[in-house]
Amino acid sequence: MSGVPADGEVPETSSGNSSTSFYADLSASGDITAWVKPLIQLGIVFNPSLNVPSASIDLELDTYATLYGSAGVGTTQTANVCYGANAGIELSAAVNAPTLFDVSLNQKHTFVKRDFDLIQQTCYSPESFQDTTCDACALGPTS
Repeated sequence: MSGVPADGEVPETSSGNSSTSFYADLSASGDITAWVKPLIQLGIVFNPSLNVPSASIDLELDTYATLYGSAGVGTTQTANVCYGANAGIELSAAVNAPTLFDVSLNQKHTFVKRDFDLIQQTCYSPESFQDTTCDACALGPTS
């Protein structure tokens, strides 16, 4: 009486006919990223026996590029494939110095930070690979 069919019973539709539905979706996605981070460090290092702290200035160029893609298909959707690529750059400088009068001198300053698309995200479906203007290209047996 709860509306849930007992084991072995087939659910009925509103018209009284038996019906079974099945839906499935499959998708995959991934990305790969490469980083290049050159670092220039200028500073002074004292002999540890002198008990004088070292200090330096770091100049770093942080760059990356990412290639990404995805694909999917399902019983309620057409197959599709998407891909794209983006990149970014950040130029920064950092001070590595001892504390002076209880004030930390360690600071990082970013001069430039920019992200941009190398390849705009592009998606395709199987229909986009078929030439609908070519009669000779139709699939199937020819007479």
